[in-house]
Amino acid sequence: MCRYSFLKTSSKYCFLLLAALSLNNCMSEQNNNIRIHGHRGCRGYLPENSIPGFVYAWKKGTPVLELDVVLSADSELIVSHDPFMHFEICAFPDGTAITEEQEGSLNIFKMRAAEVGQFQCGTIVHPRFPEQIQLRTYKPMLSELVRIVDSLSVLTGMNLPAWNIEIKSRPEWDNVYHPEPLEYARIFARKLSEIKIKSDVYIQSFDPRVLNALHQFGPRLKLVYLSEDTDKDARTKLSELNFKPYGYSPNYALVDQSMVSYCTDHGLKLFVWTVNDEAEFERLRSIGVREIITDYPVKEKPDQNDPALNI
Repeated sequence: MCRYSFLKTSSKYCFLLLAALSLNNCMSEQNNNIRIHGHRGCRGYLPENSIPGFVYAWKKGTPVLELDVVLSADSELIVSHDPFMHFEICAFPDGTAITEEQEGSLNIFKMRAAEVGQFQCGTIVHPRFPEQIQLRTYKPMLSELVRIVDSLSVLTGMNLPAWNIEIKSRPEWDNVYHPEPLEYARIFARKLSEIKIKSDVYIQSFDPRVLNALHQFGPRLKLVYLSEDTDKDARTKLSELNFKPYGYSPNYALVDQSMVSYCTDHGLKLFVWTVNDEAEFERLRSIGVREIITDYPVKEKPDQNDPALNI
């Protein structure tokens, strides 16, 4: 039983918390002009949107943790890029493989959070990230992840990370994988308030409907509009919102000097995703980008035997 009972978390994290006490708070070398966001934690090296991935990125000095959330049947925010169990990264609770044909029916919006947590994630070799370490993990609740990071911060003295949270939403998913935008925003705003995150939080979405609705419930939220549209400039894209957002977050291939200047002139934070190429990183830095989201927020691949990964 975990002797740190005040953590109010499951006993399987005791080893993680105790191990963290012995870790040096050794910051990975970060460019002092760029703030790094760990995309889905540390996806290049560890299973995406997993507690080990987030903790490893953070303990190595990543100042912002980027993640995705979807909604469960009992209105919990689940840390997951997809609103279903994607066949490339998850398996059934007994370890049986999920097929591509099955994945869409494994709908998180129709499952309670406890049921979601039974599915195995992280044990399958990722086709696009061959260096990724395979670990048996699962899709956590956002409240659980924040609680663990808060507790580790208290135990180790490490500064809390900022959080970059993407709400997954599409018009064709309404009432299938999530509620309609106004209800979705209402639930999200309520849950975020209950979680009481103690550091900066940025809320991103590709869906302008959700951002417009969220602005009604939380006008002080730092809302950021995501974009991958190749046929719309920043001004045109941002006109889809009925308010001025905190920031704009385009795909790196869309970013040039004119976009950087536009965001600077209009007081918009520019978050650029997902940059995994060193030459592209340097190009973006040279034109004034200061917030970069990457699958490789740390330089070194973790040791498979690192005790912090043994959860």
